[in-house]
Amino acid sequence: MSVSTNTGVGVDNKPTKNLGKRFKYIICFLLMVILAAALATAASILIVRHRENGPKCSNSVLSAAAPNLDPKKVLDLQNNAAQIESIKNYKQDPNCVYVELTFHINNIEPQKARADLNDYKKVYSLSKNLSKILGKTDSLDGLEAKVADIEKKYPIQFNERSETKNGQTIIWDIPSETQ
Repeated sequence: MSVSTNTGVGVDNKPTKNLGKRFKYIICFLLMVILAAALATAASILIVRHRENGPKCSNSVLSAAAPNLDPKKVLDLQNNAAQIESIKNYKQDPNCVYVELTFHINNIEPQKARADLNDYKKVYSLSKNLSKILGKTDSLDGLEAKVADIEKKYPIQFNERSETKNGQTIIWDIPSETQ
C-alpha cells in the first residue's frame, strides 16, 4: 500500500517549474559564452600564426628586387638580397627565397644556390603563386636545371677573404670544397 503525501491543499508547482526553466536558460547562456570565448581564442591564435608564418617580404622589397632579377643586373640584385637576408625568418617566405635563389644563380654561387633551392622546395607548396610583383618567374624544374647547370660548369666555389695590411685591403679568392 502506498501513502500519498500530496494533500492537494496549497501546493503550487509553478515556482519550481520556472526555476528549472531559468536554470536551463542560464546553463545554455553560459555554454554559449564559453563557446564564443573558445572561438575568439582560436581565431586570435590563427591570426598570430598567420602573421608569423605569412609573407616576410613586403611589396616594396619585392618591387625593388623585381627589375633586378635579370642576370645582367646581378650587382643591383646583390643589394636586394642583402636587404632580404636582414628580414627575420625570410626563409619562410617563398618570394624572399626566390629572390635569394635567383641572386645566387646569377652570381654563380653553386653551393649557396643549392642551399637556397633546398629552402625553396620546403616552402614551394606555398609558392604555387609567387607574388605577381616579381613578374614572370621560373618553375621549380627550371630553377633545378639552372642550379644543376652552374654546379656542372663551376664545380669549385671561391670564398672571398680579405685582410688589411698597411692600410690596404687585400682580397683573396680561396677555392672552397664542393659538396
